[in-house]
Amino acid sequence: MSSRTKKRLKKLVKNFLYILIVLLLLIALICLMNRSDLRKQERAEKIREVIEKESKRTLEEAGKETEGEFIEEKQENKASSSSNREETENEDLPINMATPMSSAEAEEEVSADAEEELFTNQPILILNGTGEGGVAAYWKEQLEQAGYTNVIPATYHHLVEMKTVIYCKNPEKAQVLLQQFPQAIISEGEIQEGIETAEGFSVPENCEAYIVVGMDDARSG
Repeated sequence: MSSRTKKRLKKLVKNFLYILIVLLLLIALICLMNRSDLRKQERAEKIREVIEKESKRTLEEAGKETEGEFIEEKQENKASSSSNREETENEDLPINMATPMSSAEAEEEVSADAEEELFTNQPILILNGTGEGGVAAYWKEQLEQAGYTNVIPATYHHLVEMKTVIYCKNPEKAQVLLQQFPQAIISEGEIQEGIETAEGFSVPENCEAYIVVGMDDARSG
């Protein structure tokens, strides 16, 4: 083989290798572009799914809020309608018309008033064991202003609770005293020891109630 032929053959091989390399580079570039496009499509798909989910959730929440507002408005309208209807019915009633009271209710009310009046005339001991002066005198004055006519102040030589305790033979009768001592505790029984009445007073034989003033009600005017 001549040297010229060898040179041509080498040149052809080089050209072939060059073309092959260029083709491989083009193929690699195309593959990279395709892969990039696939990734972009995947990302776009994911973004679209996320947007759809968020939109769906937002619509559901908006629907729930709208439904709740509708129910609330419906209830308010119903309450308003009921109130207006009651007002209209009340306006239609005669001005001097009163609900008739049955004889049993009337007798019960009269009996309760009589029992309360009787209780206010019974002897009541107001006992101060708080260690502060003037507490029994203060509550004696308060009870007398409320209509109790036989209140006896005294010192109590035993420990007292934070809340006032009302001892009574009939606890139901003592309920009326809660008007003056709203936080008091009512207990059945009586006190026989530790009582020292104020000057000019004595312990009555039949005391209706013993009020042991607690620390919460320790007032002296």
